[in-house]
Amino acid sequence: MKYCFLIIVLLSFTFAQNNDLLKLNECKRICSILHLPEDSLPDIRIIYARNFSELYSLSDGRIPEWGVGVAIPEQNTIIILKGADPVKAQRVFNHELTHIVLHKKLNEIVIPRWFDEGVAQHLSTGLDISAQAKLAWAVLWRKTYSLRALEQVNTFNSPNAELAYAEAHDAIIYLTEYCKIGDLCDSIVIVEAFAEGFQKGCGMTVFEFYRKWVKHLGRKYLPFVILGDQRFLWTFAVVFFVIFGMLKFIRHRTYMAKLRKEADKYGWEEPPER
Repeated sequence: MKYCFLIIVLLSFTFAQNNDLLKLNECKRICSILHLPEDSLPDIRIIYARNFSELYSLSDGRIPEWGVGVAIPEQNTIIILKGADPVKAQRVFNHELTHIVLHKKLNEIVIPRWFDEGVAQHLSTGLDISAQAKLAWAVLWRKTYSLRALEQVNTFNSPNAELAYAEAHDAIIYLTEYCKIGDLCDSIVIVEAFAEGFQKGCGMTVFEFYRKWVKHLGRKYLPFVILGDQRFLWTFAVVFFVIFGMLKFIRHRTYMAKLRKEADKYGWEEPPER
């Protein structure tokens, strides 16, 4: 039986982890989606750092202060911070494993960061409700990043990085409406360039995709804010009652002014019965 990866235990930097973390099925699943034969994936070294300082040192400074894992595709290495709960650790492992598989599939072709991180997010976890809420409010207040800005995501603080990753994830979800990720990767490999392969696989340029995706954000997430967020609903309710009260007050004042005018005209001492 052939294994997708070989776990090499480095005693000075590793510790025992739950065996569920290293599932061969995940490797097979990701390879299948990206159209990479399992036996073509090299052995992967997995290192568990004991603290962030060690993680930073082992990654040669490639990880930001909010990072908990990093993939180094050219070294076929995944480094994960010790101490995460099993569910989060599994997601981090799947995310970093996707980076390794994706770069092996594309054979060192340069790809934009949004595509790299978006595919890794898409194949490792779903776009959960909290990420969708962040996106929705960013769309409402026009605080979204351009996909190109993800090239600098390591300089972002943690909340902004979470938003940027959510955007990349949503972009890949939207992209799958036009083509499968594996088919797109095949096109990129055939022409040996991301932009040309993207156009061949999706039928539009990257720039055209950017414009379509930005419009998609408004269509998808503005209703989410209106209908799905209690903060907006309470704000809407307060504004509604304030406006309703003002209209009622104005209507009453207008009615009383009309009565006074009629009383002056006809000499009423009291308003007529209605």
